[in-house]
Amino acid sequence: LGDVYKRQVLKMGDKVLVTDHAWKGFIAGVYEFIETPEETGYSYIECRLNLIAMSAELFEDGGHAIAWAMQQ
Repeated sequence: LGDVYKRQVLKMGDKVLVTDHAWKGFIAGVYEFIETPEETGYSYIECRLNLIAMSAELFEDGGHAIAWAMQQ
């Protein structure tokens, strides 16, 4: 598969959910915005993030990984 099918980034409210293909499965992370566009004058895509959760387990695919991230 191409890299486009191995990674997912989803903005959900004030959080960003991320999945990526690791060596033997998919991992997931959840980030929160630590800046807002109102504070910085930047677009949300340029605001800084802080990691708040990272999966300890590997998932069989990106769908299962993003589902885990959505529950955090």
